[in-house]
Amino acid sequence: GDCHAGCDAATLERTAGLLRADALLEAWLPACHHELRRATGEGGGGQSDACPGECRDALQEAYGPEAACICASEELLSDLAGHTIALLGLSPLDFLGGCFPNATWVSACEWLGDVGLGRDCG
Repeated sequence: GDCHAGCDAATLERTAGLLRADALLEAWLPACHHELRRATGEGGGGQSDACPGECRDALQEAYGPEAACICASEELLSDLAGHTIALLGLSPLDFLGGCFPNATWVSACEWLGDVGLGRDCG
């Protein structure tokens, strides 16, 4: 299924509320920033470092299972994409794909391409 499958209304509402309160970034970025810096700093560039466990857990805590609610709201997707690029220096799709390889990020890819943040979705 596509990436928003599994986003329940309660999680979406809570996550959107965090975004409006400017607290969403605090819900996931510290864990991801710390873990990714540590992973790259230790010289390991393998696939296992694409999304360290604490980062994945924080994303799921904020956005629901498989981070599904990212795709249920363009506002949430835009916020995550902007911060992934600006603060982590990563492609949003590479980041999401590394964290949640079982999700299909096609709609996210298409939307990011429409706003100039994506790449070829083929």
